[in-house]
Amino acid sequence: MEEFNEKQLWIMHHALEIFAAKGFEGTSVRDIAKAANVNVSMISYYFGSKEKLLEAIVKNHSIKTQHHLASIAFSANTSPFVKITRIVDHYINVFTSQSRFRNLLHTEIKAMDPAGPVFIMIRDMKKANKAFLAQTIREGQEKGVFRNDVDVSMLVYSIVGVLNYIVSNKPFICEDNGLDPDDDEAYREKIIDKMGQHIKDSILALITVVPHEK
Repeated sequence: MEEFNEKQLWIMHHALEIFAAKGFEGTSVRDIAKAANVNVSMISYYFGSKEKLLEAIVKNHSIKTQHHLASIAFSANTSPFVKITRIVDHYINVFTSQSRFRNLLHTEIKAMDPAGPVFIMIRDMKKANKAFLAQTIREGQEKGVFRNDVDVSMLVYSIVGVLNYIVSNKPFICEDNGLDPDDDEAYREKIIDKMGQHIKDSILALITVVPHEK
């Protein structure tokens, strides 16, 4: 598992905040240096360019994500049911606790060159994430507890689609549920946590072999 040193992670953290707020094109290396309280030359030394810094941010996220999902998918003595719920929890965490990274990708990927290194890293990360889910589904199928006709792509689209709606439409959802849009704790408890459980229940109901099919 590749790792970045403490200073690199510090710079990457502040760069992500600036990129998410101002956009990649709207951010200068000087902006990042000021936010991280480092010299421009240090950013050049560690990353070479703003583009390489963005690549490092995506790579770091991808490495951590794949390590985490692999630990779930290949964990011993854990049922496929529990693994599915933990994978869904990972997606929930990305969409809620890692919103800056998600927003950056959502905004910038539209302008990225499909042949460029960042786009390719994001594409490969998504494929790897899907592969860990597919591995868990296969394990459940081999144990006879998951249906054999599960469409893994549709599962991913369902999870991501619902979570994207929840985080992108907060003002409307708060109004619909009588919540204060500034009360993040209430939103997590009443909407995000409840929706997370709904996603898990829905997926397990969809993929689990019912008694008369055994």
